[in-house]
Amino acid sequence: MVSTYAIGMMVLELLLAVGTPIFLYILFRRRGARRLPFFVGMAVMFLFALVLEAMVHRLVLFSAAGATIQASPWMYAVYGGLMAALFEETGRYLAFRTVLRKDLGDVNNALMYGAGHGGIESILVVGVTVIGNLILSGLINSGNIAALTGTLAGGELAEVQRQIDTLIATQPPEFLVGGLERLMAIASHLGFSVLVFLSVKKKRVSLLFLAMLLHAGLDGITVYAMRMGVSIYLVELLVMVFAGIIVLTARTCYRKEEMEA
Repeated sequence: MVSTYAIGMMVLELLLAVGTPIFLYILFRRRGARRLPFFVGMAVMFLFALVLEAMVHRLVLFSAAGATIQASPWMYAVYGGLMAALFEETGRYLAFRTVLRKDLGDVNNALMYGAGHGGIESILVVGVTVIGNLILSGLINSGNIAALTGTLAGGELAEVQRQIDTLIATQPPEFLVGGLERLMAIASHLGFSVLVFLSVKKKRVSLLFLAMLLHAGLDGITVYAMRMGVSIYLVELLVMVFAGIIVLTARTCYRKEEMEA
């Protein structure tokens, strides 16, 4: 059985993953941001990370070099961090240079973009997974799981059974960790968006490279720590600290640029 406590944590995780982007959209709209950056952020995240970056991963990681990369925790961490930074920050930069070039007058538009970019990632990575887990929990607790497993065989059955075993074995607080991690990820995307916004507005490519460096660092450290079997709670503490550094860096750069304007 999946405990009521665990289901409650899943529901809270879902609220954090899906509710945070909605809350930020409303907040930034009230602060004067336009709607367009939010949806452009969603589109860029989907195209550059989930389509283009995924295509490169399929080419690289399933090659002879890919086997070497995946066998080494630090190489895999560096590769993953650099690819995420390159594709996502390039997409962000191109968005501000093109469809959002008329929105450079208000930093709230940069924050709105970050809410959309990080928001769609949160919904697809965590929200969809949690919904699946809640449905699976309902089938397990109602005794109807056979209705699902009875239609499967071979590899599919083994995969679903693995998901069931993992779901039952997961400690309730671990579900909440996913939601909190998304809060940190969205905060980081807000910071990246402000840096790239300033890079385009002030014509300072160094700020774009700074966003890429911070993005690669965040993802690389996270991947390495997980590959090395570090406690999930310690990993999330590292993410929280790094997200704080990103937000403070973006805030400092923004204030500096505005003072020089």
